Amino acid sequence: MKSKLACIVVSSLSLAGCATFNDPDKRNLISTIDHSEWGDPSQLRVDLDTGAYSIKYGKWAADAPGSRGRSRGRPFSGRLNERSLYELNEMVARTRVSGLVEEECAAIPRRERGYMIVSNGGTPLLKLMLNGTKATSYAELDCWTDEANKLHDHLLDLFDEKRGLDLN
Repeated sequence: MKSKLACIVVSSLSLAGCATFNDPDKRNLISTIDHSEWGDPSQLRVDLDTGAYSIKYGKWAADAPGSRGRSRGRPFSGRLNERSLYELNEMVARTRVSGLVEEECAAIPRRERGYMIVSNGGTPLLKLMLNGTKATSYAELDCWTDEANKLHDHLLDLFDEKRGLDLN
């Protein structure tokens, strides 16, 4: 009886758009992109099984520079091709092994680390939800692992390309 009730509740929440990332059989990545002092970052979601992705844009100031201004607007969605999905999953696998956060760094109080990373655009978020487990990046960039940084950089490049942005 409990399992039937749980299925009904989860199904109802999924239809309402609330529980879709809690499915233990799903593999998803959530990340922020488009960090800037001009406004809120965009939210990226990628289904690591199908390659389906969506980008929900954050609000930016009306006088934001034009380089990313043309990327602002209605949500953007699509599907990664097979090669891009394979490469992304390879990076996710390496990041899962190394972790998102260097635990030794995270255990040291920030003022005692001897350095810090300052960002006018806010702290990026990187979250992996893989087969019922969740891993979330630490709030401070100086404790991210090399693999987590590489994965986030790859996402920036990949989804700028998908939106036709050439910022180099």
